[in-house]
Amino acid sequence: SVSVGNLNLSNLSIGVSPMTNTSTGILGVGLPGEESTFNYSSNVTGPSNYQYSNFPIRLKEEGLIEKIAYSIYLNETGSKYGSILFGAVDHSKYQGPLYTFPLVNSKYKEGSDPFQFEITMNGVGLVGKTDNITLYDQKLPTLLDSGSTISLLPRDVADLVAQQVNGTVDGKGNCIKLPKCPSKKDTREVVFNFNGVEIAIPLKQFYQKKSGKCYLDLMVAPPNNGPGLLLGDTFLRQVYTVFDLEAQELSIARANFNSSLPADVEEIKSTVPSAIKAPQYYNTFSAYD
Repeated sequence: SVSVGNLNLSNLSIGVSPMTNTSTGILGVGLPGEESTFNYSSNVTGPSNYQYSNFPIRLKEEGLIEKIAYSIYLNETGSKYGSILFGAVDHSKYQGPLYTFPLVNSKYKEGSDPFQFEITMNGVGLVGKTDNITLYDQKLPTLLDSGSTISLLPRDVADLVAQQVNGTVDGKGNCIKLPKCPSKKDTREVVFNFNGVEIAIPLKQFYQKKSGKCYLDLMVAPPNNGPGLLLGDTFLRQVYTVFDLEAQELSIARANFNSSLPADVEEIKSTVPSAIKAPQYYNTFSAYD
């Protein structure tokens, strides 16, 4: 049984690990393809894989939500609390349009369902006071991972970013090292283009200071990470994200950090309320192009 607030959900599958390098538990809220295990039995010659219902799936099975979906609001840096809302959207937590993107599948064979929250990035650029620079304009799968504090870039994209900020890719830590700590007045923005929707994140949101040296919290992905990007909490705290597991879609809007607004919660039924398809909804990444 798992209790969240006043809710008590019974018969939830729990995995027990005999060895781990983490001190905290993980409540799985991923796509069904990731919620599986290997069951070893003396009656079989090899591993038998089975899939189980995770927390949001069980919420629908019990009739507690109408659709297997949830929204995440991490809140701004320094805030004590964020929120996760199962089966609903809080319109007070975002500003501007709430755009919807289809999930893509970068790792499995054609025709198989996505197993992680990847959408298509169609380009990335850097906006400064006087000029706008396009750093990359090819389609790449991009994993939005709330379980990661950092973001990972393919080496060629990381090199382009480093060049434009006068930094270098640190071979030891695989992160972008800056020659000096930028001014707090730095107004540059990293702009991500997702299916025709541009999300601009202040470059200073990626700054990190370690041992008196400054880095961008954008690291080079290991070679076995796949062809795309991983955007963690440094990106996700700047947006409001709705994860629709049933429709295999994500919806994103700019986060609203105005805490004085009253909550405006609406249940997710057949579709995400107020969400509209991205202008280039069908211009997606495919490993089979």
